[in-house]
Amino acid sequence: MRTYAFLGIGIILGLIVCAQSPVYAQLMINKGKVTIDIQPQQTYMGSLTVQNSSDQDLAVRVYMEDFRYEAPYEGTKEFFPVGTQPDSCGEWFTFSPQEFSLPAFTSRDVSYAVKVPPSVKGGYYGVMFFETSPGRLQDVRMDLTIVQRIGCLFFLEGVDKEKRISIDNISLEEASVYGRLTNRGNITLVINGVFYILDQTGVVVDRGNIVPLYLPSGIQSEFETGFSSSIGAGTYTMVLTFDLEDGAVLVKEIDFRKDSSERITVLNIRD
Repeated sequence: MRTYAFLGIGIILGLIVCAQSPVYAQLMINKGKVTIDIQPQQTYMGSLTVQNSSDQDLAVRVYMEDFRYEAPYEGTKEFFPVGTQPDSCGEWFTFSPQEFSLPAFTSRDVSYAVKVPPSVKGGYYGVMFFETSPGRLQDVRMDLTIVQRIGCLFFLEGVDKEKRISIDNISLEEASVYGRLTNRGNITLVINGVFYILDQTGVVVDRGNIVPLYLPSGIQSEFETGFSSSIGAGTYTMVLTFDLEDGAVLVKEIDFRKDSSERITVLNIRD
């Protein structure tokens, strides 16, 4: 059974609000992200399935754009014309069909081929958009065009890819831990962080997650996360684990003491 990412990284460029029920086109694709390990001068082929879940026929246009994650690097993206970013791969793509009609409650495949140039290093990125403009809604108060687009992100990573981050500026204040992550590798990293806190007997007294970060190569970003303020006075170890995907992780251990006045003192930080 196929699963579809509703709106994927979809963008509704026009939103219709009127006295009657809102009107939306519902275009879906079966993948929101594709990662390909690439080698120079090789060609890679695949397909995406696009589905019209609405009761109206849709005219669909397919095209590529560049994208880049932007501060605070928690998933927000900025889009650019193909070839305008240094890590662009959009010009390597050919795909078919580029325009088509998608009847109500049907789906179809769009095939693509990626031809890698002779020299590549690190990571390259692009997004394949599926866009539809099903019509206009006219009202005494407005005349708006509905435009909907959804996209599949492409992460193309060379065989020399390096996943490496560093952590500095770690501090604990009240019931929060702060720090700074820097991507020192050569690809964009999706970083998922978790923590747990051990007391002196090795018992876990708290655990939690850190907001995921999406860091391009060479970029740094601050992170913070809260932990339980109900932890009593004593000496503890916080273990921070950052998962870079595909088995790559970075771990930091922070020994700290909490006194009876709730003040926290960092005793030691180690890998």
